[in-house]
Amino acid sequence: MTESESRVQAALAAYIEHAEIGGPEPDTSHLSAGELERLRDLIGLLDQTDGIAFGGGERREPSATTAAGAQVIAALRDTLPAPARVTSDPAVAMIAIPGMNVAEGWIVGTFGGRVRVWLLGDEGALEASDRWLEDLARVFRLFPDTAALTLVEPDLSSLLVQPEDCAPTIEVPRGSLVGRRYRRPVHPVGEALSVFLRELIPYWEPMRGISEQSAGTIVDVPPIAQELADKAIEAQVTAGGRARKTNPKRKALTELDDTHAREIARVVLDVHEGRSEPEDVSDVLRRMAASK
Repeated sequence: MTESESRVQAALAAYIEHAEIGGPEPDTSHLSAGELERLRDLIGLLDQTDGIAFGGGERREPSATTAAGAQVIAALRDTLPAPARVTSDPAVAMIAIPGMNVAEGWIVGTFGGRVRVWLLGDEGALEASDRWLEDLARVFRLFPDTAALTLVEPDLSSLLVQPEDCAPTIEVPRGSLVGRRYRRPVHPVGEALSVFLRELIPYWEPMRGISEQSAGTIVDVPPIAQELADKAIEAQVTAGGRARKTNPKRKALTELDDTHAREIARVVLDVHEGRSEPEDVSDVLRRMAASK
């Protein structure tokens, strides 16, 4: 990819984020006339795709034809960021699911995918939801940009359906085949949608730069190893000095010096840096004692 293409792709990504989830308005001042034209062409192609238009025209507020629909939109507005894209769903008039009465619907556009929200016309309609799963698979096949479908009763109880709910799956780790099933419980539409949107667009805390890490976390092993070895040798020499003159260990311990401390420190450093295994330390010390 050339530098020019990279600039256009970066501007397009910024535009999508701005249009879909209310990110900052993209800066195109650094683009050439040709790059701006290329960006407009790409945005035009996106506007022709299924789902929500990417701001090709004036943004319209979502509308409702029923009192329950107005409550759904109000719940969405309470749940979503203010600039989130919500528009009417034309698929409601095109798709018929046996036994499902859909009064009206909307599409919620996010940077992680689109969620269709369908208002059911009957109270208690979700009690018949088990027989809809196989037919709902058609919705996801016809609209592959749909990350989830939220079925809402007039009292705002909702069931969020995902593509994987609509087909048998192999259960891990047993490997058994599990039939179609809803993986999420019935919840108020605002609660169900807000939880799902957090999964689609997780919030990541900014990572602190490595240069800002505290210098105190750096461990300088060689001087620490040498200090501990010196103390160990000093302790052994002291112990040898307290031993009886007839004790054969007295001479061996009192003759330990800085040379032995340096050798022990080297052994510790070899283990720390991977040149030697901890299990080998005893053998190394025996060889050091034998050569004394």
